[in-house]
Amino acid sequence: SFRDSLTDFFNIFFWINFTLAILNLIPIFPLDGSWILKAFLPPSVAYSYSRLERYGAVLLLLAFFLGWLKYYFMPATWALFSLLDIAGLHHLAGYLS
Repeated sequence: SFRDSLTDFFNIFFWINFTLAILNLIPIFPLDGSWILKAFLPPSVAYSYSRLERYGAVLLLLAFFLGWLKYYFMPATWALFSLLDIAGLHHLAGYLS
């Protein structure tokens, strides 16, 4: 039915946006997480961290192809499922299972 299709569309839309938001918080340049981390570092450490900026894309691709991102996404996904369950929205978490 149209209602089921619309529900599926918004569920998929939610999960795509959630995944992109979590991905963007990884503290590797050029992602936003690197700028957030840099803001909390002492100036001397932030400067050294900034020097790694030119290698960010390579590090990100390496993390992706070697499967390291699962160690980042698994806790983030678990945290979201827990929050959805606490908020009484566990049916959204059940969409992927």
